[in-house]
Amino acid sequence: MTDDCLDWLYFAFQTFAPDDFARARDELYREIKSITREDSGAEVDRLRRYVAARLTNREIGELRLRHEELKIGRVWKNNDKRALINVSSQRIQAYTGLM
Repeated sequence: MTDDCLDWLYFAFQTFAPDDFARARDELYREIKSITREDSGAEVDRLRRYVAARLTNREIGELRLRHEELKIGRVWKNNDKRALINVSSQRIQAYTGLM
């Protein structure tokens, strides 16, 4: 992948306390905004429980170095999560909820 490839990533946090969560989410949002270049095409969204960002490989690498400080617990791509949700519903046979 080249440096200008953008992937949507979702960041979940290590904390679940409401005050800590909001603080961690806002801090990560500010950090992503500070490392993205104007011309990179990066996008950042603050969601209720996650931060979603469309980043280049360089920007992802910078966040990887600081993941503990930023309290990042998990990172996944949108298409990977969708695939896992489809598999999960079939494995636990939760067809009633799908109707």
